[in-house]
Amino acid sequence: MKYYIVALFNKESYETIFPIQKNISKKFKGYRNSPIPHITLSILENPNIEKLTPVIEKILKPYKKFKIELDSDVSISEQLHSLTLQMEYRGYIKKIKTSLSDFLELNGFNDLIPADTELSISISNVNSSNKDNKRTDMYCDLIKKNPNKITLKIDRFEIWKFSNNRKETYIKSFPLRDF
Repeated sequence: MKYYIVALFNKESYETIFPIQKNISKKFKGYRNSPIPHITLSILENPNIEKLTPVIEKILKPYKKFKIELDSDVSISEQLHSLTLQMEYRGYIKKIKTSLSDFLELNGFNDLIPADTELSISISNVNSSNKDNKRTDMYCDLIKKNPNKITLKIDRFEIWKFSNNRKETYIKSFPLRDF
């Protein structure tokens, strides 16, 4: 079973991103039951959750809630089988991803996402037939029309396990400190 370490946004950020998600999912014919928008940092194959939890807590302990900026590029991630929004500003999130990859490797966990992989926001899941028929260099109109950069605030990280039952998706949450 694959477990995912993901970054999640606060409520105001989701209010901003849901119209974008709806628009993009409709254009690409994504699945309706896709998970909420998130940033996938790591994918682990059958980890020991009791050993994994202190590693993630140690990495996230010094960090406070932080912001990222959206880019207008939409692409299809072959590895995650999802539509993704690109991010312009990657400061803290890139630093956390690098630290997480290093600590997981040192503690014997096999991260299936390479450390140098570009991070993006997963919007909707797609199947292989949709990926072949659509262009990946599409721009999102809702982002382009906004004169200011759209910023989203990350307030927690979670461990997920995808299954058919949505209640079994969430495993453990790691909230970040307030400013």
